[in-house]
Amino acid sequence: MIKNVSDMKDFVPGSRLIVLSDLLQNSDTAQFCYRQNQMPPFRIFRERETYKNRLAPRSLEGIEVEVLLLQRYGYGQGSLKYCQSEEELTGFWRDYFTGNGAVNPVFTRIRDGHTAG
Repeated sequence: MIKNVSDMKDFVPGSRLIVLSDLLQNSDTAQFCYRQNQMPPFRIFRERETYKNRLAPRSLEGIEVEVLLLQRYGYGQGSLKYCQSEEELTGFWRDYFTGNGAVNPVFTRIRDGHTAG
């Protein structure tokens, strides 16, 4: 989805991107937390052909990114057994955004009607 947004013609430096997500990529190209080795550090993930050919956004240079993180419970167990913590997800996505030129992405956790910075 972020790739598709980045392809919009009026998405230019100075734009603001607000993402509301649990950050669990779950598609035919990647299944974060659900399958082993699907979410290595971003510096490794960006070298994969699926990233280069299907998931890499157009440059996010100069884009302000705010992520409203819908928290999940049960990292490291059950269907989320291949992610050990929320920090693992936010670290990957922080590196994804900055690695594609975004300006200092901000993450705000949203949980059961409450927010925490």
